[in-house]
Amino acid sequence: VQTTQNFNNLTINKTGAITNAIISTGDTIRVNGTTTFTRGRLNGPGTIEMLGNIVIGSTFSGGNAPVVVTGTNAQNIQHLGTGVAPGSNWTLDKSSGHVTLTSNVNLGGISGTIFLNNGTFITNAFNLSIGSRPILATNGFVNGELIRTYSSTGVNAFPVGTNAGAA
Repeated sequence: VQTTQNFNNLTINKTGAITNAIISTGDTIRVNGTTTFTRGRLNGPGTIEMLGNIVIGSTFSGGNAPVVVTGTNAQNIQHLGTGVAPGSNWTLDKSSGHVTLTSNVNLGGISGTIFLNNGTFITNAFNLSIGSRPILATNGFVNGELIRTYSSTGVNAFPVGTNAGAA
């Protein structure tokens, strides 16, 4: 990959003995259309930026490449079955638009942080599950159901609500 490589659509479907797709240090894969994670793992340290819809397949095995959901268009995210979502860190950084869940989505399969910099996850009738990952919210939030596991007592962030501040 060059420093930044743009794709219209991207499907990761690794089979055989080597199932890792790797993004090298300093490199970014930017997907303007649909990103589909079918089979294998996506590892970094490079980053994947997704500006279109996201599909996480039932046989995907995760990976540690940082994930950035960005852009100005409305996006959908769908999680099919029990596949593990990629990404050590997930960053929501949308200057406009939002990300709508079209199924229950589990981002809790791997350790790392959820960064809600800008934008909104809209869950509708579905759940966004993040496991025990830390979540840091600046101007982003979840509008709907957020499932989070706590391993200790004390103050813990739970950034749900609407622009008006109501949950």
